[in-house]
Amino acid sequence: MDLCWSCQAAVEPGRSHCKVCDAAQPTRPDPTLVAPPSQEVAPVAPPPGYGTPAPLPAPPAHGHGAPPAPYGYGGTPMQGYPPAYAAPPAPAYAYAVPTAYAVPVAAPQKSKAVAALLCFFLGGLGIHRFYTGQNGLGLAFLLTSVVGWIVLFFLSVISLGILSILYIPWAIGLFVWLLVDFIMILSGGVSDQYGRELV
Repeated sequence: MDLCWSCQAAVEPGRSHCKVCDAAQPTRPDPTLVAPPSQEVAPVAPPPGYGTPAPLPAPPAHGHGAPPAPYGYGGTPMQGYPPAYAAPPAPAYAYAVPTAYAVPVAAPQKSKAVAALLCFFLGGLGIHRFYTGQNGLGLAFLLTSVVGWIVLFFLSVISLGILSILYIPWAIGLFVWLLVDFIMILSGGVSDQYGRELV
């Protein structure tokens, strides 16, 4: 009895599938058949001289002795040709390679107290961020407050004051943003456009 290659269950001889898992079993040659006789081929000897390289012919003789060196690799050039290429000589002077570039005069550092006062009094317009050189955040503060005021004003006028309630979440959001920014300035979490801390 053979075993199934998949589930290791017993498989009766001559069956093509397992009874348990229905896995196809590999076919085996019938031992009653006789294998055909093998035909051996006698090795063939290589022809005589096979595998031995033929000698190279002698180079043609030049009328003036040894052949010249290949052009560009030293020796004398052939008649009528310019001399072999040689690298240009090194200049007599050396180029000055700067080791470090001059740093421009640094901008004065920004004050933490001025930034905090600007945030407290004009924070809704983003003046404190413009002061520290962070113009993107300054513009975000400016657009949030100015566009918000304009949109909320027109919505309250058009709706006769009914949509004025939208002012409350907008004002709370702007206030929280300014409060977080104010605390970050006082705690040293805000830097100028060069990455330096405020002094």
